[in-house]
Amino acid sequence: MNIDKEMFIDALCGIGFYDMDFAIEMEKKGLAYYSGDQRNPNWYWSSDKLMDLSMDEIVALYEFIKVNRASLLSRLGAKWEP
Repeated sequence: MNIDKEMFIDALCGIGFYDMDFAIEMEKKGLAYYSGDQRNPNWYWSSDKLMDLSMDEIVALYEFIKVNRASLLSRLGAKWEP
């Protein structure tokens, strides 16, 4: 069991996706799955598939989401607060 890896995966599951296009891209790569309908689109991370990634890949993915989420919120005039 790799606690650090599991913590980052839990963080990814908590932060979700910064936009629909990114969620769809992750679904195509097999790292996420769609669960919803046309009025309520929802994507979820596939923890099992994320466990197959290296720790470096997981950290890079997390950092990518954080940067892009902050950028998107800034463009929208919103502020993310933990």
